[in-house]
Amino acid sequence: MYTAPLPTALVINDDPSQLHLMVGLLEKDGLQVVRCQSADEALAILDERGTVDVIITDLHMPGIDGWRFCQLLRSPQYAALNTVPVLVVSATFSGTDTEQVTTDLGANAFLAVPYDATTFRESVRNLLAGRTPQAARRVILVEDSVAQSAILQRAFEAQGYKVSAAATGEEGRRLLREQTPELIIIDYHLPDMTGDQLLKEFVCPASPMVAIVMTIDSAPEVALQCMRLGADGFVHKPFDLEYLLDLCSKARRSRALLRVEELLEERTKKLQESEAKFRLLFDSIPETVLVHDNQGRILYVNDVGAQWLGWPAPELIGKHLSDIVAPHYLVQISEQGPAQYRQSASHSKMVYVSRPGQLLEAEVNICPMEFGGQMAVLVVARDITERTRLEAQLRQAQKMQAIGTLAGGIAHDFNNILAAILGYSELALYDVPHGSRMQRHLEEVLTAGKRARDLVQQILAFSRQRPPERQPVRLHLLISDILRMLRASLPSTIAIHPYLTSTAGMVLADPTQLQQVLMNLCTNAEHAMRDTGGVLAVHLEAVEVTADFAATHAPLTPGPHTYIMIRDTGHGMAPEVMERIFEPFFTTKAVGEGTGMGLAVVDGIIASHGGAITVASTPGQGTTFAIYLPRIDIDTPSLDVLEETPIPQGNGRILFVDDEPTLAHMTAEMLSRLGYDVTVHTSSVEALKTFQAAPWQFDVVITDQTMPVMTGERLARELRRFRPDIPIILCTGFSHTMTASKAQALGVDAFLLKPLGFRELGLAIQQVLEQRQAL
Repeated sequence: MYTAPLPTALVINDDPSQLHLMVGLLEKDGLQVVRCQSADEALAILDERGTVDVIITDLHMPGIDGWRFCQLLRSPQYAALNTVPVLVVSATFSGTDTEQVTTDLGANAFLAVPYDATTFRESVRNLLAGRTPQAARRVILVEDSVAQSAILQRAFEAQGYKVSAAATGEEGRRLLREQTPELIIIDYHLPDMTGDQLLKEFVCPASPMVAIVMTIDSAPEVALQCMRLGADGFVHKPFDLEYLLDLCSKARRSRALLRVEELLEERTKKLQESEAKFRLLFDSIPETVLVHDNQGRILYVNDVGAQWLGWPAPELIGKHLSDIVAPHYLVQISEQGPAQYRQSASHSKMVYVSRPGQLLEAEVNICPMEFGGQMAVLVVARDITERTRLEAQLRQAQKMQAIGTLAGGIAHDFNNILAAILGYSELALYDVPHGSRMQRHLEEVLTAGKRARDLVQQILAFSRQRPPERQPVRLHLLISDILRMLRASLPSTIAIHPYLTSTAGMVLADPTQLQQVLMNLCTNAEHAMRDTGGVLAVHLEAVEVTADFAATHAPLTPGPHTYIMIRDTGHGMAPEVMERIFEPFFTTKAVGEGTGMGLAVVDGIIASHGGAITVASTPGQGTTFAIYLPRIDIDTPSLDVLEETPIPQGNGRILFVDDEPTLAHMTAEMLSRLGYDVTVHTSSVEALKTFQAAPWQFDVVITDQTMPVMTGERLARELRRFRPDIPIILCTGFSHTMTASKAQALGVDAFLLKPLGFRELGLAIQQVLEQRQAL
């Protein structure tokens, strides 16, 4: 069984998306499709294949455009293709003028983009079926010879023209005013005028009308005069009709080519005007505006974008996207493919790389556009680098807040456990022989318990669960605690060399903030030595700041200061990096390892304490930070002296309230050992009832803060309603709602942190009783 071969269509379009669309529509109709992106490529294919059934070509293409391609297809050089139907499509040119010029140059049909699929498919089917849509072309014949006019009329009508005839110049003038013909044939010698008069009136270079003059004169002057007036051709009577028709056809195509040049010139002028407007608009936008072609070559970037990327604008033109886009995102663009990437508008995130190598995050809006006569991609990028870092900082802060909340809950429970361990250990010490092995064991338990208590306080400090309060701080003790905690997290390849003098004095500071400063600097030092190991040296000593030094290191003032030096033997910093380390969001760490806020915060904390921080660094030799803080002179007893003072004994009646039965009974026994009579309650409500029954029988009330039904704070208020002068001591392992300053504002006489020891209890009770007696 014989099967007829499928018709073949040759499609030429330099726009991949349009090419893909047309190929898909044609294949859906059962055509074999040969595709190419230029007229040169199409001609090479035609030379090899010989012919095709239909040709669909774009109009505006690089190299040979669609108009000239049509002219070639209708030329004697491509005689085998003269009868192949041609459909021209164009997204650049449209209108009846363009359609007329295109058909004059040999195309059989014209479609302006955008078009609907049905119209496109119907046009191709008509061409394949031999149905060539052509509008009737008009010709005006101005000839006084009736016989000659009739012969010409029949010849042009046979070519598909609609003919209007005039026997005089005046009648021809009327027809030319009423109609707009594509062609006029004028006899030079008319009864009432010569043909050159009509040429003067109606023929001009911009007119698409073709004018041919007929005459019996053989003198060349007549022909030259008519040609000067705009005639496209000149024939001597008598003439061959085929010659005249061929002359008209050639003249029409020549006139069409001239019109093509005019259309291209108009288009170029509009493009230049449009580009100038685009540039003015783009340069006024405070965002990065970038245009690149389908291959990623940069065609334009505004001044804002060039400055953001760290390039002079002229140097960016011609570069590839790979020069400014982070590799991961460049791969993402490549995977999308050029056609998909620019087929429609889209919104996404992109990471660019500046000329100095800084990563710049941006929100980008991408859409296709025509630029410089070609399809291109418009990118408008908004810098979100700072916003992204702020978001990361906020997420980190929220994580720290969550950790702090968790740490607070753990601290409360852990402090209660520690209170039992420490309390019962101290009670046991009273019952064992002095100097016995059991005494030594219990003392070790106490020492370990106190270290655990201090560790809990440090966790609370770092989780910011304690409000910032400035107080005299002994830096050698603070730094010792930090180094002890830091030692557990440092690799064994990093040695810590402390030099801390106890004579360095004290500073008025927030201990939590100072811990943050020192931990930040020490962890930065660890990061610099992580791969190679090294030495972390920490020095503390007293210095005198001179007037000259203070003048160059604001806000320092001349006088006594405490000097802290933190030095590492890591990779060091280049001068250009060292100049920027205190800038917010500047970081040399990899993505995910730093926010660029640490040293900026350190600088702010030190400045808020009236101090200054300096840095010195050499690449390959390490970095040294020096901190200067104003020293204060306050006489305070040393911890050793406090430990040596005897535990104060007393007498009186104490109401003790704690919802933990173990702690309640243990503390009651401790108070009994100190000489006091104790009434114990594990319910704040029951304790209040007991107090209401006999408020004057108690000398002191000691209550926990965190209890069910009624907190220690509320209990204190209720107690004061019945007896305003009752001394109250408030205790807590941890509380989100109660601090020492709030307790003082509440009128509480003392605020103690669990776990409580004999000494803390005895001193606190003695102090509140003496204060009440002094009133």
